[in-house]
Amino acid sequence: MKAYHADITRMTIDFPSDKHKELKAIAALLGVPMKEFILSCVLDRIAEKLSGDFQEKQDAEAFDRGIKSLRERGGITLEEMKKRLRLA
Repeated sequence: MKAYHADITRMTIDFPSDKHKELKAIAALLGVPMKEFILSCVLDRIAEKLSGDFQEKQDAEAFDRGIKSLRERGGITLEEMKKRLRLA
């Protein structure tokens, strides 16, 4: 009988059989267990998503700071905005 750590949760994922075979083959070619391969892919994707969300949050915060700064300086005219955007 296997002993599992209390902080590990088992997850079941249903795959089409052709994709399952493909994943199994890729893991074998890489020389890693399928479980390790899939977990690595999932964790990499999560990290990718989180870094993208983090960048979007930073961009939104920078935009908000810029708007606040404009308001504190008394705003900006439409003509000034056009000049800054090189539309005038």
